[in-house]
Amino acid sequence: MRVLMLEPPPELIEDRHRKGLDRFDEVWDGVLHMVPPPSHWHQKIERELLKVLEPWLASGAWTTCTRQGSTAAIRTIACRT
Repeated sequence: MRVLMLEPPPELIEDRHRKGLDRFDEVWDGVLHMVPPPSHWHQKIERELLKVLEPWLASGAWTTCTRQGSTAAIRTIACRT
């Protein structure tokens, strides 16, 4: 769901910060973009995907490496050894 707040109340921003919900928030051209946390469905798909990929990664042909994303989020990806 998209919502536009011309001036988000400072309490909202402080509350998001206190709860750790602002980790992936970004400011684009002075506009605050608040990213919602992953849904239950999203987390379930991620778990299932990791179950499938883990044996393949553990085979030694591939390893995981961490890359810094443009939004300062750290992503773990598969890299050839």
